[in-house]
Amino acid sequence: MNLRSQNFRLRATLFAFLIGSPVLNLHAGSLDNTFTYQGRLNDANGPANGWYDVAFSLFTTATGVAPVGVVTNVAVGVTNGLFTTLVQFTNAFDGTAYWLGLGVRGNSLATDFTVLSPRQPMTAAPNASYALAAGRANTANQLLFPGNNGNTAVGIVALSSNTVGSCDTAFGYGALSANTTGIANTAVGTYTLEANTTAGGNTAVGYAAMIYNTTGGNNTAVGGWALYSNTNGWNNAAFGEAALYLNTSGMDNAGLGYDALTRNTTGSENVACGSSALAQNTTGIGNVACGYVALAANTTGFGNTAAGNEALAGLTNGYLNTALGNRAGYNLLAGSHNIYIGSAGQTNDQKIIRIGETGIQTATYLAGTVYADNLALTSDRNAKENFAPVDAGAVLDRVAELPITQWNYQGRNAAERHVGPMAQDFQAAFHLNGGDSRHIAMVDEAGIALTAIQGLHERLAAKEERIARLESELAELKALVHQLAHRTDESRH
Repeated sequence: MNLRSQNFRLRATLFAFLIGSPVLNLHAGSLDNTFTYQGRLNDANGPANGWYDVAFSLFTTATGVAPVGVVTNVAVGVTNGLFTTLVQFTNAFDGTAYWLGLGVRGNSLATDFTVLSPRQPMTAAPNASYALAAGRANTANQLLFPGNNGNTAVGIVALSSNTVGSCDTAFGYGALSANTTGIANTAVGTYTLEANTTAGGNTAVGYAAMIYNTTGGNNTAVGGWALYSNTNGWNNAAFGEAALYLNTSGMDNAGLGYDALTRNTTGSENVACGSSALAQNTTGIGNVACGYVALAANTTGFGNTAAGNEALAGLTNGYLNTALGNRAGYNLLAGSHNIYIGSAGQTNDQKIIRIGETGIQTATYLAGTVYADNLALTSDRNAKENFAPVDAGAVLDRVAELPITQWNYQGRNAAERHVGPMAQDFQAAFHLNGGDSRHIAMVDEAGIALTAIQGLHERLAAKEERIARLESELAELKALVHQLAHRTDESRH
């Protein structure tokens, strides 16, 4: 087989770390220059398999000039295109930037080597050896690509396209492999930030995290597929598998939890904390969801706040709603300007405040004065039971005997005067509100007043009837007197 007729293609990069004590023996007084090389070799039929001789040549430029060192490794095993071998250039590394050239031939063939191109820039390990030998303290600064300040790459084709980008860190196969000029990016995991080219300040940890990001900057993605589709969105933070998965250009979003904000594309300034929180949001802005599936169905709604498991879970495109508590606002589908505290709400609520649930919460305590344009107490006949008649006259008598004074609440301004009975006296007189002797229910106070009015009306009606009867009798008496007087006058004549 003539290897020159084959089309070899090598895609490889040096691991940017040292391989233990055989490489660095700090007690021996001298350091060798051995490093591990991992590569990928294809022939005309695809990934190569078998034994190959690999020649490594060290150059001071990317093209031209003669090599400053040549090492040939014989019978290197290649499986499915991948190989690993140790390479040692004696006394070659002094901090100079080098390029590595490779030649390949079949192990059993006495032929010339097929030279692979282009030459590869050397990664950090040999230069780190030189830094240690020179006694430098800041050896971490030496773990870089030649010509690029402070880059670290570990993994096949990690940061392989970098030109002038600096302060980038890539760990994993394909991590930051397309980066050219982006700076201060950190990619940990297979394919993380793979498509990033010029953006900076991104951190991606997890399989395929931010894989399609190209120019978006200052994003943080932790978890498999987190910010997977982001291309040019900025200032996003995604923690959890598939968090902000479909985000492309949305900005200033934060997603914490599996599938949090997973379908968001261009929506901005959203915060999702909890599994599937704001999962369906696409373009909505300014939403805050904390809790399992909180605001999960929201797509374009904005300015909503949901805190609690399944809070506002069914809302699709409503806006400026607030829900606090487990399943708070759960029934709302499209309303706006609603506030729910521990209440599931109604399907079509609009500008409603609901606190608690009927049959669960039985009392609400509020400090201070409550101001409202109107107060409507539930008085639906269908909400009541155990009806009984009331003696209005007896109620009137008790009201007449009820002590009523003027007073102010303790600890309040003495000028804030009020008029009314004491709860203890009210309870003793009427035995209402479950025996509560510290409070007077508004419904009872109003009911007693109305009943007393009815009792007074009954007494006034009875008096008016008696007066009318007496006036009729008086009129009859006057008529009889008149007749008697008339007869008396006739008898005199």
